[in-house]
Amino acid sequence: MRQGREYLAALRDGRAVYLSGERVADVAHHPAFAGAAQTVAGLYDLACDPANEMSYAPPDTDAPRANIVFMIPRSRDDLKARRLASTRWAQATPIVEGVNLLLRHRPLWTAQVLDDARKLFGAPLFRQPS
Repeated sequence: MRQGREYLAALRDGRAVYLSGERVADVAHHPAFAGAAQTVAGLYDLACDPANEMSYAPPDTDAPRANIVFMIPRSRDDLKARRLASTRWAQATPIVEGVNLLLRHRPLWTAQVLDDARKLFGAPLFRQPS
């Protein structure tokens, strides 16, 4: 799994980022982006720490361990594990950013949760009107 330092290094890939018409030389260290970059790096490090139980071995592959947050759940236990991992990540982020992220991505997140539940339970979640 990717570690925080690897994430920060990947931001130094020559990408073109502009702020107020000026090119940002180092996104990871620019005052406007450093806080967010450090937060994301911290999330990668949190997931890599074995004490947090946020990694799993993808089934039926030789793939390396992966973050449970991105797991495709195949059982109720998988769904629970992914929810707990997502909760760990949410608890590790600043509250304002967490609220903003939730509000910005709520439609996507809600659709994902409902689709996962539909797949797990094998039935529509809502009855069709008669």
